[in-house]
Amino acid sequence: MSRRRKIKKPKRNARRTMIVEGKLMKNKRGFGFVCPDDGADIFVSGRDMNGAMNGDIVRVKARENHRRRGAL
Repeated sequence: MSRRRKIKKPKRNARRTMIVEGKLMKNKRGFGFVCPDDGADIFVSGRDMNGAMNGDIVRVKARENHRRRGAL
C-alpha cells in the first residue's frame, strides 16, 4: 500500500530572513531601531523589545521584501 505525498510548493511571497546584529536605539515612545554596522536600520516595535534597553547590542531576525526590511 503506497500513500501519495503532497509536494509542498514554496510560498509565492516567501521572504528572505536573516539574523542581524547591531546596537539598539530606543525611542521614549517604546519602539526602536537596530543599527547594524553595515546596511540600513531595522525597525523594532515596542511589543518586540523583550526587555532590551537603549544601547544594548542585540540580534534580530529580519525579513526582507521589496519595500523594506523589518524585524520579526
